[in-house]
Amino acid sequence: NSNNNNNNNNNNSESSVHGSPAMFTLRERVVALESLAHIAKELQVAKAAVFTVLSPSAQRGVDLYFSHCIDSVSDLKDCVYRASVVQLMTQNPYSSSNISPLIGMIIGCNYNVSEPATKPAMWINTAFSFIERFRTEMSMYYNINISTANDRGMNSSSNIQSNGTTSTNTSAVRSNLSSSSSSTSSSTSSSPSSPSAFSLTPVMAVQMWAYAAAELAEDILTGFGSVRRCTLNGRVSMGYDLSTVESRLRMAADPTLQAAAAAMNAAAAAAAA
Repeated sequence: NSNNNNNNNNNNSESSVHGSPAMFTLRERVVALESLAHIAKELQVAKAAVFTVLSPSAQRGVDLYFSHCIDSVSDLKDCVYRASVVQLMTQNPYSSSNISPLIGMIIGCNYNVSEPATKPAMWINTAFSFIERFRTEMSMYYNINISTANDRGMNSSSNIQSNGTTSTNTSAVRSNLSSSSSSTSSSTSSSPSSPSAFSLTPVMAVQMWAYAAAELAEDILTGFGSVRRCTLNGRVSMGYDLSTVESRLRMAADPTLQAAAAAMNAAAAAAAA
């Protein structure tokens, strides 16, 4: 028994030190991304001046470098955050794709109905489980006492912007879910839960929830778009299901986002003073 207790204690201690694989070195990767983004911005500013002293052939090489390397910094940011978010939601450290179980359940749902639904579809429970799992993980890894220069300069750029062209309805759905994670970024509240060995900054906490909202929206839209038959009342049912998920997401995200906003507002006030 004593050996078992010692093993359990060692496992618990190791878990508290290393944390979730999804969070491992996340802060370091974000710092590296911020540094790379700053360098990219400076290079973009100097691009025109550099071109004036280069030959046409050299300009083509520099332009290729900018288009292939500098312009892809935002893609690296998406990769880092999205991978961590999906892993936290699914508890699969090797997952790198969308939340396919949720997509499959939506596709299998019957929206070819003659009457609007009076209760949420079955896939809602899966979405709720992802949201709750993510909320629990975030409560372990968020610490408002840590701040960086980027935290003090937090602005609306934390909101996730979709790339490419989408339909009006698709953009509206993604906006509804994403707004659940960003609408309270200017309000204040109490401190969040106690942090673990790895702690997120306020900016990172807001970013994580924003990417979680975007990831859910992407999967829901993919599922809705793959439903083969859907009546007008089925579309009403889809709207009902979507609003149910949005409400739960907003409820889960608000405490963290409000606490992050309080920390950032306090840091901004201190910097101004």
